[in-house]
Amino acid sequence: MLNAKIKWDDSTLKRQVAEGEIKGLYRAGAYLRKTARNSLHKSKKKTSAPGRAPIYHIKAFKNSIFFAVHKSDFTVYVGPTKLYDKVTNASGQPIPSILEFGGLSGKRKAPFWVFKERPKGITSTSSLARYFMKKKNAPLAIDNRKSMVRSVLLFYNFKEESMHFAQHYSAIKKKKVWLGYVPIRNFNQAKQAARTTYEYFGYPYQDSKKIKPRPFMGPALKNSGDFISKVLGNSI
Repeated sequence: MLNAKIKWDDSTLKRQVAEGEIKGLYRAGAYLRKTARNSLHKSKKKTSAPGRAPIYHIKAFKNSIFFAVHKSDFTVYVGPTKLYDKVTNASGQPIPSILEFGGLSGKRKAPFWVFKERPKGITSTSSLARYFMKKKNAPLAIDNRKSMVRSVLLFYNFKEESMHFAQHYSAIKKKKVWLGYVPIRNFNQAKQAARTTYEYFGYPYQDSKKIKPRPFMGPALKNSGDFISKVLGNSI
């Protein structure tokens, strides 16, 4: 009868299994990130319909979708970076969460306005007119044709050298328009400039509104399910 003792060292096997699982997590995370990014589309003017993946205007949002593997607990996290900003959501809810699940947007600066500065407390055309009077400069005429803007300013007896023209995108009209800035002479002109500004650009700050869900991570995970299952199943 032969007796034998075998000393089993499973450290090498455990290490190889762990390396295989982690490699699978990296592949799964990268694939899900790519699927989520590819579901987004770019447009400078359009917005996505509720229930559809969001449309981005700049690549910052699309590029904010990352994945990270936590080797200690064999977990992969995939999703956009949380963009906490006090001017986007009053309750502190991050922007990606609002898009994915819906929520209430906070009072925020108008994305396009007639001046770079955004004065607070303007909630009527009268308060906007008073701001223009204090500033002593305002867009008295706005139109998609520069020639029409010049004609209006000439009608108000402004000289060419006192006029300043600029082209801005109007989110309300969804098009670029020409603005004719002139020194405001009286309150009637300030009120006219305020009414025109509100028609094309609204007030400097936009009120809160309910945002319907535009999910992209949930559908991306669903569409990646088969690939992820295969990768993780064959990782060992």
